[in-house]
Amino acid sequence: MKLLEFKKFLQDEDIIFTYNGTISQRLISDIEGIVFDSIESHQDQIQSKVIRNIFLIAIEQLQNIKNYSIDRVLKDEESKIYESRGICVIGYDKEHSRYYINTLNQVSQEAKEKISNKIDEVNSLDDKAQRNKIKELLKSGDLAHEQGAGIGLYEMARKSSDKLVYNFIEDDGKLFFELTAFV
Repeated sequence: MKLLEFKKFLQDEDIIFTYNGTISQRLISDIEGIVFDSIESHQDQIQSKVIRNIFLIAIEQLQNIKNYSIDRVLKDEESKIYESRGICVIGYDKEHSRYYINTLNQVSQEAKEKISNKIDEVNSLDDKAQRNKIKELLKSGDLAHEQGAGIGLYEMARKSSDKLVYNFIEDDGKLFFELTAFV
């Protein structure tokens, strides 16, 4: 693709930020300022709560890619630090006047049902029930970085203005997981 065509596509689709590559803890830390500046410069009058929610959801989605992708690589055995490949896009949906955070990464076939069940459960709860579930998980220590993406999904759902939207896509014998949150 020619870069000028790509630039036009990004502008036409109102893409504020996009990343495709290896997601590491260092990248997640470095991306904070970039994402914040990108969102803030998109609209002068954007509320700080909206910026914060977009940022928190993006960071949580990147953490999920880093920790749960099928192609993750252990970079530091002692501290269990992983890196994984993935895509993150933050854009503005003009039709519905809202921002979205969209990620894509490769997952195992075995993880598909577990992920679907967890997101369906999260989406079925109202805000109060989500808050209570987060408190319960924090007290019990359950799902603390197991292959299940626990507390983070509840946090994303609480910060999102709508239900979490997910999709599984099979391509060339691989299974990809796409997750979208709206603010």
